[in-house]
Amino acid sequence: MQWFLGRLSCELCVTPPKLAPFRLNEEKLFEEHQGSLYMVKRLLGSYPQTMTTMALFPFAFAFVGKVAQCFNGSPACDLGVSIMTKQVRRIIQTITAMTAECGYCSMHNVGLGDLFGGGLMHQAKPLPMNFDPEKMTEKERAAARLTVRSVKVPAEMTPMVRESILKVYGLDGYQTILGPMLLIGYLSTMMETMGAEIEPDCFEYAKKALGDPQTLSPTDLNYWNPSRATSSVTHPPAESTKFWNPNAIRDPTADYAAHWLTRTIGRNPLTNVVDLFFNISKASAERPTLDDLGGNIPKSVASPGRELDAWLKAATRGVLPRSFQSLTDAHLKQCLCVALWMLLLASADDVPDPEFKPYISATVKLRMATAYFVATRNGLAARHFGMAACRAEAAGTDVVAAVVEAVRVGRNPRADRLELADGGATAKQFETLLIKMAACEATRQRSTLDQLSLQLLDMVTSPSFPAASLLTLPSSVSPTELNPGRVVIEAVSVLGVCAMWQRFSAATDDFAGLEEEVLAFYRGEGSALEAEFGALPHSANRDEKDVVTQQQQACTVWGGRIDY
Repeated sequence: MQWFLGRLSCELCVTPPKLAPFRLNEEKLFEEHQGSLYMVKRLLGSYPQTMTTMALFPFAFAFVGKVAQCFNGSPACDLGVSIMTKQVRRIIQTITAMTAECGYCSMHNVGLGDLFGGGLMHQAKPLPMNFDPEKMTEKERAAARLTVRSVKVPAEMTPMVRESILKVYGLDGYQTILGPMLLIGYLSTMMETMGAEIEPDCFEYAKKALGDPQTLSPTDLNYWNPSRATSSVTHPPAESTKFWNPNAIRDPTADYAAHWLTRTIGRNPLTNVVDLFFNISKASAERPTLDDLGGNIPKSVASPGRELDAWLKAATRGVLPRSFQSLTDAHLKQCLCVALWMLLLASADDVPDPEFKPYISATVKLRMATAYFVATRNGLAARHFGMAACRAEAAGTDVVAAVVEAVRVGRNPRADRLELADGGATAKQFETLLIKMAACEATRQRSTLDQLSLQLLDMVTSPSFPAASLLTLPSSVSPTELNPGRVVIEAVSVLGVCAMWQRFSAATDDFAGLEEEVLAFYRGEGSALEAEFGALPHSANRDEKDVVTQQQQACTVWGGRIDY
C-alpha cells in the first residue's frame, strides 16, 4: 500500500481541530497544573484554548510553568517594583507578536494585565494601545526599539542601537526587558504554527484596544491582521471538531482554585492576594521539577551564575556563547538553560521519568536548529548550534556531513509530495520534513509550514510509521500506543525555542564575532560546514550597511518603516 502525503490544501493548517483527537483531557490538565493556569488566566483574562494541545508534549507546556514567570518579570513587575512597568511589558509582548505576525498572541497580549488587577478585558474601560513614538515615554520607545530590531528576520540590532537602550535601562534593566520578548518568541511560534484560533472575547477586546482591523490601513501603526486566528469567530467549527467551548471550560479563578481563607470569608482585596500567592506556590511545585528534567541543571545559583556557564558548555559539548556568559542575572540564565534543555538538548536517556522523555532525538533537533539559524541569517547561532550538532554524536566526517546536508535541505523548504513505501517513512524522510519545518518557520513561510506540519501528522499517524526506529520511545510506550499529536507538538516546540534564542542572540550580540573555541572548530573539523555557511556574518544581526538599505526600501510598518 502507498501512502501519499501533502494532499491537503495549504488553506488548512495544523489547527486544534486537526489535533483534537489527540489532545489531553481538560480536567486532568487543570488538576495537575492549577497554579500555572490560574496565573495565565489572571494575566490574560481568559483561558487560552491551546493549552490542552500544547500539553501533548509535557515539556512544551512546562515552559509556561517553569520559565514564563521569570521571563515576564512576575511578580516584581506586577507589584510595580521593577524597572519594567506593566505598560512596557504589555508593549513588548504585543509588539513581539505583531512583528512576528502572530495574530493570536497579538490579540491576547494587547489585553495583558497584571497578577493583582487581572486581565484588561475584564476591566470597566479598555486601555487603548498606541504605538506612535511621539506618544510613548522614553522607556517605552527604548523597549519597542529593542523588540522590533530583535524580532525582524534577519535581526537588525546595531552597536549604536544597543548602546541607546543601555543608556535608558542600564545593564540590569536591559536584561529584564529581554524576558517578555523571549517568552512571546516561544509562545507566538507555538500558537501560529498550531493555527490557534482566538477566543471571541479576546477578539472583541483587541478591536477596542487596537482598532477594528477592517477600518485600519496596513500603513497604520496599530494595523493588525487577525485572519489566521479568527476563522472560529466568523465560521464556528462543527460540534464534532470544536476545540474550545467557553461554557465547558473550568475557570481557574473559581472557588476550587481558591485558598481555604477565601472559601471561608469570601473574596476581598486580602483574599485576592492570598489566592495569588497560594497558586504561585502550587505552580512552583508542579511537575516536571528540575529533578524530573534530568541533566543536573544547577538549582541554587548566585549571580553571575558561573556554574550555569559550565553546565551549558558541557550540555552543548563545548559551546559557550559569549552573550550567555556575559549575563549577570543568574535567574535568567537558569531559565534559558531549562528551556534549551527541555526542548532542544535533552535526549531520552537523560530524562529519568518516562512521562517526560522526548521522542525526537537531540541530534535531529540540533540539526533543525542549525537550519533554522542559517535561514534567519544568524551567523552566531548557526555556528554555535552547528558545532553542537556536529559533536552530538561520536566524532567523524559522517556527522559533519549530516549537518551540512541539513543546511542544504533547509535552503529549499518546499512542501513536496512525499511517497511512503509499505514500510513507512525512512529516517531521511522524517528528518528532512522536520528540517524543512524549521527553515519555513525561521523565515515565516507559514503556508508552506502548514503543509509540512500536516505532512508530519499524516506521516506519524500512518499505520506503517516505524516509530520504534525513528523515535526514542520509552519502554512503557509501545508503537501502537503512540500519540501522533505529541510528536507534532514536540517538533513545533523546537521551532519555538529556536525563535526564543533568535531574539536573545540578536538582542545580546556584542558585535565582537565568534568565540575562539568556535573559530578553532570551524578552522578544523568543522571546515566543511563553514564552507556551507558561506557569507553568513559573524554576528546574530544583519550587516549595518544592509540595515540602512532595507529600511529605505521597506514599505510596511513592522517590516521596517518604524523602529523607534
